[in-house]
Amino acid sequence: MLPIHSVESLAQVDRVKISQWINQLSSPKSREKRKALLELSKKRESVPELAPMLWPSCGPVAALLYVIIIMRVSLRR
Repeated sequence: MLPIHSVESLAQVDRVKISQWINQLSSPKSREKRKALLELSKKRESVPELAPMLWPSCGPVAALLYVIIIMRVSLRR
């Protein structure tokens, strides 16, 4: 079993990585966006505060709108 201080530091490291991935969502490079989306989707069950962290940033909202528009166009065909 991990000591309490290492669990807290692990949670802090996760928060730093999550913040980096959120920032990468607004990156113009699609490779960085894909990697960030993949990593964030892996963390969605284990990080309960992920949604409040994502909502105020502009990258995820724009990415979701893009996916919705692409899906709508493909469904209309």
